[in-house]
Amino acid sequence: MIVPLSGKRARASSRGTRRQHARILEPFSVDEPRYLLGQVAYAAGVSSNLLKAWVARKIIPMGEHDREAHGKGSARVFTFRRALAIGFAADLVRLGLSAAEAGRLGTRAVKVGLFSSEDRQLVVDLLAIYPTEGGPSINVAAWNFTIKAMLVKHAPRGGDATSFILLSARAIAENVLKRLGELE
Repeated sequence: MIVPLSGKRARASSRGTRRQHARILEPFSVDEPRYLLGQVAYAAGVSSNLLKAWVARKIIPMGEHDREAHGKGSARVFTFRRALAIGFAADLVRLGLSAAEAGRLGTRAVKVGLFSSEDRQLVVDLLAIYPTEGGPSINVAAWNFTIKAMLVKHAPRGGDATSFILLSARAIAENVLKRLGELE
């Protein structure tokens, strides 16, 4: 479950940038392998067969704490962190990105700042994906940005950026958590 922080940090964050924080209130580590492929597929809103293909083609790379299947009859076991990366990737595919780019950006979204490793805190609300010379890139977006400022900030050298995708990290995390909670 994701809940807002209380106290000084929540009040201080409501001033200025309106950046909100939330804490994951779960009795386990986000890096503890505990979800089967079918559960993660349901949480991300994709079919098990599609997720199996993404994993086999390395579109969704297994993390250091995820467990690969070892032999016939054993199952892959995913961490909550990987489930969130898959949730991000699934949303990006629904927005029209290729599965390969969505997998790379979904994994990157979690690394960019979804969690502060010390206290399992959701640290970003908005993520912006914008075009670069090397392909789409992802960055944290502030609540107080303007569309013009975002396009100018991420424009390629000597040109203007023409578009970006804005994602709500909080909404994606809440959807994944809600669907995982329905399975327990």
